[in-house]
Amino acid sequence: MIGTAFFFDPDRREVCLTVTGHAGYVKSGEDPVCAAASILTCSLAQFALGALKGGCLRSAPGIRLKPGDALVRMRAKTEEDYEALLLAAKVVYGGFAVLAKNYPENVNLNGFGEEN
Repeated sequence: MIGTAFFFDPDRREVCLTVTGHAGYVKSGEDPVCAAASILTCSLAQFALGALKGGCLRSAPGIRLKPGDALVRMRAKTEEDYEALLLAAKVVYGGFAVLAKNYPENVNLNGFGEEN
């Protein structure tokens, strides 16, 4: 099962996505559910790199893209930048929500909540 978690912290202007596990829908290397999750995660990572290049982040994003273990963490410079990070994360969240709805035995979506 793929586990996803989205967190945001408005006080720190931080947005984070973690993705763990494997879908197990079909054998590894041919799994369309894993492929979709990978594309969504890599899209947010690419957005983070673009945000860094555009001067929207306080520091380099935290990006880890390993099979079964991914993280994308961003901290915005300004409130306006934070809103852009949130929008990007919500688009990716929407993609994971579609996956979780269509493959509930393979994808667990943890809410878009505040980090403690």
